[in-house]
Amino acid sequence: MMIRQHANPVAAAQWLLARFYLVQACQYSDVTIGRCEQKLALDRYLLLTVHEGKRMIGAALVELAVGTLHIVLLAGDRFKDWELPMLNTFKEIAMHFNKASITLQGRKGWLRQLAKFGFKQDGDRLRLIL
Repeated sequence: MMIRQHANPVAAAQWLLARFYLVQACQYSDVTIGRCEQKLALDRYLLLTVHEGKRMIGAALVELAVGTLHIVLLAGDRFKDWELPMLNTFKEIAMHFNKASITLQGRKGWLRQLAKFGFKQDGDRLRLIL
């Protein structure tokens, strides 16, 4: 399992594969894929992808917000297989940029999935204090 951070501009082939997963996550969010593409092009979002061998199996868009690393979208196949490596990557990025927490806004299922790692409900978001 490998997690890659993509520099801008993101290669078209990589974006198309990541976009496939991210569009699915948009269904559970108020974020549109068009808005994500704009913010990615402006270097406001970072794209992370999960690979098993040469095959992409997941993607995430994150934003360096005030005091927090915010997970904008997160989706993929077999999430349980890569949840811990991805969480560790989120933590590394957050600590590198001196962020005090990691936040995620999404469907209620995320709380069940991420509570074991210390995420707690904070209004309409989940938050992990670092």
